[in-house]
Amino acid sequence: MHRYQVGETTQGIGNRYGISKTRVADVLCEHGVAIRRHGLSDEQVNEAATLYAAGKSLAWLGDRYGVSHTTVAAALRRQGLQLRRRPGWM
Repeated sequence: MHRYQVGETTQGIGNRYGISKTRVADVLCEHGVAIRRHGLSDEQVNEAATLYAAGKSLAWLGDRYGVSHTTVAAALRRQGLQLRRRPGWM
């Protein structure tokens, strides 16, 4: 709980202990800790779109902004950006 309360993300805590960020959030909620909603600012979305178009991956962008790759993907889709196919996916 302390790590989260001092600013570490659920993703970061989950990575540290080998569990999902969802499980971290569940445990925090069970202990009465309010979960922060950490999305991307408009400025970050614009920058992410530029970096993605230049070839950076969703995972790389997620690490850069401290959010999951799915958060980045959702933000880019809301901006109307067509996402690249993932390698190995049909």
